[in-house]
Amino acid sequence: MHAGFAAVDITPPPGCMLDGFAARLENATGVDAPLFARAVWLDDRGMCVGGTAALIVALDLVGLEPATADAWAARLADELGLPAGNVQLTSTHTHAGPMSYPIRGLGPADAALMARVGEAVMEACRRAKAAREPARLFAGEAPASIGMNRRQKKSSGPTQLALNPEGPCDKSVHVLRCQTARQSILLFMHASHPYCIGPADLLISADFCGHAVAALEAAGHQSLYVNGCAGNIMPVAAAQGPAVTKREGERLAASVLAALPGRELVAPRLWGGSAAVALPHDTMPPMAKLESFARDSIAKTNAAEMDPRMKKRLTEALDDWIVDLRAALVPGEDRPRPVPARVSLLRIGDLALAFLPGEIFFEIGRDLVAELTAPGTSARASSAWAVGYNHGFIGYVPTPESYPDGGYEVDDAHRYLGLWRIAPTAGRTLHDAAMALAKQAT
Repeated sequence: MHAGFAAVDITPPPGCMLDGFAARLENATGVDAPLFARAVWLDDRGMCVGGTAALIVALDLVGLEPATADAWAARLADELGLPAGNVQLTSTHTHAGPMSYPIRGLGPADAALMARVGEAVMEACRRAKAAREPARLFAGEAPASIGMNRRQKKSSGPTQLALNPEGPCDKSVHVLRCQTARQSILLFMHASHPYCIGPADLLISADFCGHAVAALEAAGHQSLYVNGCAGNIMPVAAAQGPAVTKREGERLAASVLAALPGRELVAPRLWGGSAAVALPHDTMPPMAKLESFARDSIAKTNAAEMDPRMKKRLTEALDDWIVDLRAALVPGEDRPRPVPARVSLLRIGDLALAFLPGEIFFEIGRDLVAELTAPGTSARASSAWAVGYNHGFIGYVPTPESYPDGGYEVDDAHRYLGLWRIAPTAGRTLHDAAMALAKQAT
């Protein structure tokens, strides 16, 4: 296998609006941890019959619009000579980066800034390919505890956004090491929303994941973080400020180092593929009922004691949601058209990396990994990852069991990030698409 790494700084200047929190009412005043576009190039061309190549890109952004991801993947494929389906454009999902994805109440993506980020992605990937050299690959994992389940059930009413120590969460960091003659390249994954930097912090930041990468680089490893299925996972140290954010990143880096050296992948072959899926929306109430809900919510917001700027954001978000939802409805249909999405899989020897779109609930990724590694499965891998926030952002994908409990991810998020919530079958659709790709890889 050949491997190469490169990173290009994409930190915007202070003064920009930050994505992720409607409650952050002022623009950035400084930088906590710089933002990067990082890329790892892998290929086994010339080392076996039918070799291929793949790119794994990690962006310190909240997410990418689907059209942006499609365009960047196609351009990278054309210029660097690899299948577009083997280009994985992941976002760390930091809530302290620039406007890379539109959020109602905050505004659209910053087109000029995203054009510059696109060029930085191209440059990072060119450099990663140019830096490729023969590598030995190792896979490992170690205990990690940055994230915790954030769906806390109450005796009555919907689930609340709060730490739930009893809920499922990622308890490991997963590591792939590419050791060349000149450098150690680490890819690592641990599922958690990155918002140790909270809405009160007016700082551009790659959050705990950026600090983890910096600590690993100081230890001599070129590193790239990919997030897992963290739709219902929050950091234990949420909104605790820069000093705690750095501490949490260093804790994660220590876990990554504890996973080394890992088991060697012997003579690994590379395989990659992607599949397009369509995710239906859930059954929707009559439009008149949703319009009445929006009017009532706006009235309550205007009557509440809060910063006038926050009132303006919330009321504009609800108004825009109703306008967008009405425009998306096709005559005769009771819900918007299905959401197009992409599922990808890379097979690196006996390691399977599944790449899923949007904010996937942790249990969906956990169950996919269990099937990918199940004994007796024709597509069995010795180990597997379920990566989230890949390619175009599509909002939340909850488990079917979570719908009756309600809560932000089920009841509220689509008013800011989409049109209507995705149907409870969406997680299974993504699971089945990934398994179909895994079977093609055997």
